[in-house]
Amino acid sequence: MRRNLATIDLDTGEFVEGMPVWTPPKGKLRFKMWLAVNNEVWDRLIEDKFDGNTLRVWMALLMNCTWQNKIPVSQREMAEQIGMDSANFSRYVNRLADAGLVVKTNKEGRQQRLELSLHYVWKGKAKEHSKALSDQIAGIKARAKEAA
Repeated sequence: MRRNLATIDLDTGEFVEGMPVWTPPKGKLRFKMWLAVNNEVWDRLIEDKFDGNTLRVWMALLMNCTWQNKIPVSQREMAEQIGMDSANFSRYVNRLADAGLVVKTNKEGRQQRLELSLHYVWKGKAKEHSKALSDQIAGIKARAKEAA
């Protein structure tokens, strides 16, 4: 049996051949932002035998990472988030910085800002990663020159 289906335009009463198909609107992602982490970072964390507290600090940094790896939250606030003394938190951040996973940027007022190393982590558009990496390296060189 052959079926002959049509759609009726309710405004004009006109028959329109074919079958109407409903497709739901594209849903938005339920995530706020994506964070790309290079597999090498996990190897680095294992090789350097970081303890559980250092890993907790690393996770707090990942959790507070915003666009282009900026961390706008103070170390004190992140320490409170994970229930850690701020002096200990700072000590673990220094271990991560020594390992090259965290970059300390210029001080703004009394607070030193942190960023995640662009070699291991990226939160941003893929096409902007190379420029951001070059800028981060230039900043590190400039701070090293100032310190010398």
